[in-house]
Amino acid sequence: PPIGNPSMKGIIAGQLFDPATPYIWTQKMRDHFKSASLLTSRSVNHGISAAIESMAANKSCYANILRYLKSGRVDFVDGTVCEANHIGDSCD
Repeated sequence: PPIGNPSMKGIIAGQLFDPATPYIWTQKMRDHFKSASLLTSRSVNHGISAAIESMAANKSCYANILRYLKSGRVDFVDGTVCEANHIGDSCD
């Protein structure tokens, strides 16, 4: 049976350098939810709680997710890539 729902809207979010969740999984998820918007962080952290803790440069991705959860609307361009902290800052 098919996986996902091509007409389901929402956000598919992933971190490019997440050590626990490979970005290829984000891309595969997106393949199954074609109407969702892709949001990518260049973070080396895993998950939203790590993004909250390192709010410096990563807050734009977090802010996009928060606005979606509060309003139900995606207000960023599909395929948006957010910057992240300098790798030295993320590995302290």
